[in-house]
Amino acid sequence: MEILEFDGAIHGITLTTGEEWQEQRRFTFRRLRDFGFGKDYMEALIQEEVDELLAWLKSQGNNLVCLNTKFPLAVINSLWRIITGKRLSHNDPKLLEIFDKFFM
Repeated sequence: MEILEFDGAIHGITLTTGEEWQEQRRFTFRRLRDFGFGKDYMEALIQEEVDELLAWLKSQGNNLVCLNTKFPLAVINSLWRIITGKRLSHNDPKLLEIFDKFFM
């Protein structure tokens, strides 16, 4: 079984609704608070990722861009850096392959 196999069901906090969404939201905020959610250093880490994403968008000029991997990668990078202190490269071929399989 592949790690990123899709079973057709909607999971997680981003696509759920109603009671399931509320439960997922509460759980997520509790866990994020454990890692310092709302503190200045966390906001600074997220802002760095936003700044990089904006710089990339500006570098594309008036060209059409595909954001299928850029936005999720920015979110994952923010969370990953908060948890591990390490940042993932946007150009890592293996990482991009995983995102293509998961988000496409």
